[in-house]
Amino acid sequence: EGYRNFTKKNKRAKPLLESWSGLTDNSVKMKRAYEWLQENILNIEYDGDEDTDYKYNNTLDDMLKRKYGSSIDINYAYLFFLKEFGVSAHMVYTHDREEKHFFPSVKNPRQFDRSFVVTPKGAREYYYYSPAAPGLPYREIPWYYQGAVAFMIDEARYNFSNVPIQPHQGNRFRRFLWLKMDEDFQLTGKMLEQFEGQYGYRERLQLDDKSENELEEYFTEIFKEQFPTGEIDSVELGKLDEFEEKLSLKCQVNLEADAQEIGSKLLIKPVEMMSLLNNPFVDEARSNDIVFDHAGEEIESVTLDLPQGWVVDALPETQAIVNRVGTYNLLFQSLNNGTRISIQRSFKLKHPWLTSAAYAQVQKLFNARQTQEDLTVILKPAAE
Repeated sequence: EGYRNFTKKNKRAKPLLESWSGLTDNSVKMKRAYEWLQENILNIEYDGDEDTDYKYNNTLDDMLKRKYGSSIDINYAYLFFLKEFGVSAHMVYTHDREEKHFFPSVKNPRQFDRSFVVTPKGAREYYYYSPAAPGLPYREIPWYYQGAVAFMIDEARYNFSNVPIQPHQGNRFRRFLWLKMDEDFQLTGKMLEQFEGQYGYRERLQLDDKSENELEEYFTEIFKEQFPTGEIDSVELGKLDEFEEKLSLKCQVNLEADAQEIGSKLLIKPVEMMSLLNNPFVDEARSNDIVFDHAGEEIESVTLDLPQGWVVDALPETQAIVNRVGTYNLLFQSLNNGTRISIQRSFKLKHPWLTSAAYAQVQKLFNARQTQEDLTVILKPAAE
């Protein structure tokens, strides 16, 4: 009923539909409509300007005229476009699992205060669309809906189901550091960060509408949290508005090395050149489910050129943990005849929603990350 009332006045949609009529097929039209809504309609639920007096949109024409709307307005608009293309599409109502739980015993539709759109993919399989989520790529679901209970309505029936959870392969964060250590054991170099899938969506939400100065302040603050003794400069952000591309950050970095000379040897702790990792799983037991934002993989790579006159004498052994929750790997390599060190660290979480029965394995995986900080690389004079 809400959809029919909202879309019955739709004259302003006709020129848009005509402009898309020459596109090759429905798949192209569907993506163009999705992108148009994200680029041209402001979702007032994500707007931080509390002083703006937004009017209530009674119809699709109201929204298209004012260029803003609520999440349900934008999703209704996308559903309307799809139906005009002749595509079988339906509304799905759900809840934000970060904000509240769903209670099956409570027969109240107000529990379903979020929405998105689906089209059939196969038997009991669907494609998912969230044009109301700013910066979310086409055919994605925000992490805060994944795993939540959903209520789908089509012309003939309704049903309850759980919103599927995106596989970890689609979500990846990478950090590359290329560093050079001087004779005073100070580190300078470059850093590149790349954000894919839900990592990219989360960052884009944080960065939306920030000025250049605000962007630099934001990344400086984040960097300081992860590298307390470090500094960054010359921040460059790439692909911020290209939602299906990797969001990237480039900058210059300065770090302090944890280095100590003992006799003729130089000892350094290279893991401290990587970001600090916290471990929230210190309790001996847990009775509740363990819920992360999303599954994914985090990869850090450090390439370190040693100061002149020093070469690698000994490296820590490779560290590897594998269980049903995820994997953790830490690999050291000596390159360029011992004048360069490569460090690769990866952490993979396979599933964001785990029962308390998996707590021991979660704890083991996270504990492994915390025990690496004291690993030491031993250097010797090159003449030896």
